Formats: sequence, C-alpha cells, structure tokens
Amino acid sequence: MHDYSKIISIKCPDSDGFECMGTYGEWVKLTTDVKDENDMIKTHLVPGSIAVIQPVEKPNLTTDVLDKSVTLVANRDYKGVAEGKLFLDDGYSLSTLENGEYEYYNFLISANSIKKQVLNERAEKAVGPKITEIVLTNAEDLATVNFACMAAMDSYTLTTLKPTYNKDKKTLTFTLDGGEIDPFAMRDIYYGDDSKDLNMCQADGAFYHAKDFKAPDLTKNTVDVTLQSD
Repeated sequence: MHDYSKIISIKCPDSDGFECMGTYGEWVKLTTDVKDENDMIKTHLVPGSIAVIQPVEKPNLTTDVLDKSVTLVANRDYKGVAEGKLFLDDGYSLSTLENGEYEYYNFLISANSIKKQVLNERAEKAVGPKITEIVLTNAEDLATVNFACMAAMDSYTLTTLKPTYNKDKKTLTFTLDGGEIDPFAMRDIYYGDDSKDLNMCQADGAFYHAKDFKAPDLTKNTVDVTLQSD
C-alpha cells in the first residue's frame, strides 16, 4: 500500500520526453493473518460489475504498461448480469483525448452474451492493448458451456473462442486460440451449451423458418407453427 502523506522525490529523465515521474510517499506493509508470504490477500468484486486487470508488478512509468494486454473479470449478479466500462488509449499524449483518438466501451453481460457498446465513436482504429481473456466468476451455472464465438464489428463474421471452465475456481474463461481479442474489432460474444441453448455460433443453425416453408394461416385467432433450421 502506498502512503501519500508526503512527496519524496521528483524525477524527470532527460532521455525520455514522455515521462516525468514523482514518488508520492513510501511503500508500507499491512498486517494480515496470512501466514504464508506467497499467499495472497483475497479481493472481492461487487456482483454485477466488470473489472479490468493488467498484470504488471509495481509499474513506475506509463511505458511499463503500454504493451501489456488486459483481462476482463466479471462477477454477475443474481440475475446473471454484469456491466463495466473499458478505456484504452496510446498512453503517450493528451492530444489523443482531445482528438478523440481513444477507445471507450461499455460491456454488458447477460443472457449468454457479452455485448459491446461504443462510447467514443470518433475513434477510427484500435489504439490500446488487446484483451488476453475474459473471465466470468461464480460460474457454476455455466459449467457445461461448450461453444463460444465473437462477431466482427464491421460484419457478422464469426470467430470461434475457446471456453474453459475451472471447477476448482468456478470460473469460465474465454480465450482466442493463437491470438488476443481486439475490442475495437469485436461486436458481441455469444456462448452456451448446445444441448439446451440456441447455438448462435453456427450460422446455419441460428436461423429458423416454418417447416417446409409452409406459410401459417393468419386468418384464425390461434395457429400452431412448427419451426425448423437448415
């Protein structure tokens, strides 16, 4: 934990025109009941929220985190919903903010989908880090998920994602084999168990029509229609 009670030093390295680092206080240790020094203090994520994690140990400069991908961790509430925002920029200058050259999104998790809403429509390209993985905690209800995919922003082209359930941690993690998830390029993510859920990752099976293309008789008060997919 950092003690911000006083400014220790200010350092502006001549070799780097982007940084001017100040040390505000000293690192202090907190007393806990943890016996093993390699053990970690448990943290809690409010139900219904999404946190952004960037695995960097004690970063000192902005450049320490520029090339580090992020992880989205979501803890759905009792309705199965979680929501959170993600802000990404190049990390160098204020002009990117003034010119709208940054990424800003809202993510909503509900009904076996992760929907992305663009909050800064001035961004013309990706400028920030990518997403290594998306983790859903307390995911016992999603233990049997066996399909996941990502729809492209500029089309509805689907890219397969890998869903991995960890029975010990009770988490469901989505990753892209051989790559990372580009938040700028993605539209939505769909997932589920194809034994009980509509598989939105199979384009042919995601569209239904009346059986044998027979039009229903809509002149009656009630009508039974049998649907089928191709």
